[in-house]
Amino acid sequence: MRQLSAQGIETAKPDLVAQAVRYLQENYMLPVMVDPLAELLDCSAGHLSRTFKKETGSSLITYLTRIRIYKAKELLLHTDASLQKIAEAIGIPDVIYFNRLFKKYVGLSPGRFKQKCIALPTGQNNAIHESELSIVSPMHRGYDPIDDDNYYQYNSKGESLTSMRSRKPVALLLMLSLTLLISACSPSQGSPATSSNGTSGNNAPTTEVAQSTESAVQERVVKHPWGETVIKGDPQHIISLFPAATDYLLALGIVPQAASSNEEGSDQFPTYLSDQLQGKENLGWQVDPNYESILAAEPDLIIGQDFMSDAYDSLSKIAPTLLAEKLQDEQGIIRMKTSLLHMGDMLGKTDQAKQVIEEYEKKAAEAREKIKQSIGDETVMFLRLSDKEVRYYSKRNYEVLYDDLGLTPPVSIPDPTDSMKVISMESLPSINPDHIFLLSSDENEMTELQKTAVWKSLNAVKNNNVYIVDYGLWFQGPGGPIGQTKIIDEAVNFLTQ
Repeated sequence: MRQLSAQGIETAKPDLVAQAVRYLQENYMLPVMVDPLAELLDCSAGHLSRTFKKETGSSLITYLTRIRIYKAKELLLHTDASLQKIAEAIGIPDVIYFNRLFKKYVGLSPGRFKQKCIALPTGQNNAIHESELSIVSPMHRGYDPIDDDNYYQYNSKGESLTSMRSRKPVALLLMLSLTLLISACSPSQGSPATSSNGTSGNNAPTTEVAQSTESAVQERVVKHPWGETVIKGDPQHIISLFPAATDYLLALGIVPQAASSNEEGSDQFPTYLSDQLQGKENLGWQVDPNYESILAAEPDLIIGQDFMSDAYDSLSKIAPTLLAEKLQDEQGIIRMKTSLLHMGDMLGKTDQAKQVIEEYEKKAAEAREKIKQSIGDETVMFLRLSDKEVRYYSKRNYEVLYDDLGLTPPVSIPDPTDSMKVISMESLPSINPDHIFLLSSDENEMTELQKTAVWKSLNAVKNNNVYIVDYGLWFQGPGGPIGQTKIIDEAVNFLTQ
């Protein structure tokens, strides 16, 4: 670097988007996710996504899909491979999903595309043979190659796709017939109704029922802060994109066919809901919706969460979409019963929501009395250890503890307008609660905390009143009727033993 400087040669950082594009072009046949790619390119996933979209005009996943479709065109025109083989070769092993995705981007099924384009003279400069994606010239990679079970495709090893020119015309005709047959038998997907923007706010949704003039299928029009959603008939393939939304659905007697995972990087459902989701598809973590996986799930109704409002229009283009809202009172406390009733109204399940609320209130009242008799007015604190921080949670997400169960919070509890505040270890003795619910996903971090003199000096620790709680339930559960019901059960068990 000193020699370069002495020669007056300026150095420059690598072009992040060009690196990402090159990576996608070279690894389109592999599973590609934003977070690992961002880590490979030494930046955050958010920065990569924003920069990529700003410079290319599309998201990483959309750009990757276009590369895959372009490669599929090449294989359709220059090999006699089956649709299944082509789908696998471009990283989309589900041939039905590949067929639908190809038709969406090209306007023709793979079979019809091949039939239409196969007779074009190869010597011409046909646009169909040119890539619209190469915004950077080929060059050596600035990162280490991936080493996994699919790497043989990257190195052009393994089973090859045979050129069509080496086969006889009879074989070609048979292959084309089979391709067209597969395309004809593939289920077609109509364009779902798109939603228009409406007035924002937390007003209860209004529902209108109309009779379709063509198919006599009953329609419901749900008005909400993001516009209107038309729900036709009785949706059978409902998917949920966030644990709280899944909780609402299950409480209302609706079992989604696919749902999001417990947390980022996890392929497990929330622990407290997993028994009700056995055999259902796991969509992974969906805070930033993965449209490809959502498309593959083939939903006829999508239930998201209110923080996904920016993605509402895109989700609505896949299927009718409703966003579950966590409604707050004037203090900023999230109210589960109000939120559930709101969701029940949108889904036509108002009576079921009222019944769930009635049963919940009865259970909470009984539990409140048991705890009061056991610990009286002793103070209860909810703490979470996260990334070497001590996080002290307010009433905002924990109405179940401080309102429904009537627990006494320490005098220094954060204001409900903030979900939590980060505190120092040294400040704990001044709070000195009688009971602590402690959440941590890192056992080593918890062990280190328990060794400190400050921790050992607390009343809750001295009296063995520290309760280690489950992340899936105590972090994802608040705000949902099933989650809060199970938190009540655990709190009673902890505080009355």
